[in-house]
Amino acid sequence: MLYSYASRGFYSNQIEKFLQYFPINQLLFLKSEDLHQKHSIVMNTVLNFLEVDPAFIPQRELLHQGYGTSVSKADRTYLLGEFDQEVVKLEQLLSWDLRGWRK
Repeated sequence: MLYSYASRGFYSNQIEKFLQYFPINQLLFLKSEDLHQKHSIVMNTVLNFLEVDPAFIPQRELLHQGYGTSVSKADRTYLLGEFDQEVVKLEQLLSWDLRGWRK
């Protein structure tokens, strides 16, 4: 289970591979927490990026609702240490403030 969480969390290498082929202005990166907390704003951003009519907004019920599992405190502590440098790298790569990911 822990491997599953960890393997999905290393984004920077994947992003760097995309950047070898596409300029950054042709890519849109989003945080899932923003999609859940600021759904309308993020959906507008996506629609504008894709040049889709902003009148089209999918129903929120169609969104993925999570993995249905929780992480133990020990596993969470381990993962925070495991991802520390990855979070720093993502902050630099995307110019994002990811302090919330370190909690």
